[in-house]
Amino acid sequence: MRNIYLETPSSKNRISILDGFRTIAIISVILYHYFFRWNDVEYPYFGGEYFHYGFKGVPFFFMISGFVICYTLESTANFTTFWKKRFIRLFPSIVVASVFTYCFLLIFDHYKIFPDNHFRNLIISITFLPPNFYNLFSEIPSYF
Repeated sequence: MRNIYLETPSSKNRISILDGFRTIAIISVILYHYFFRWNDVEYPYFGGEYFHYGFKGVPFFFMISGFVICYTLESTANFTTFWKKRFIRLFPSIVVASVFTYCFLLIFDHYKIFPDNHFRNLIISITFLPPNFYNLFSEIPSYF
């Protein structure tokens, strides 16, 4: 019998259960931010008490990603090729997400909940480096 399932070259070595685990990790962090982290203390809305451990999805996601990166390195020709593929995969997403967030904050952050220089934060976010790294080179504490 002929196999009716089409298999793409990139899906041959994919471990599908890890995608499910990553989904669980991402959803738990989203629910944590929505229902607990930014919940109003005076007038809390439903769900805050249920999702206060959602932040644990971040280390879980990084553990899975670390495994996947090591797994991918084994099948990559060399280290330079790995980094090129990684950059091509991640950089467009971070640019789109950063520009979207920048525009969103310009339009809706009337009360200046976040630092007032959104453009500075946009530039920092597309470098993949934490803001604290830039503070090492700034004369103003917590400038970034």
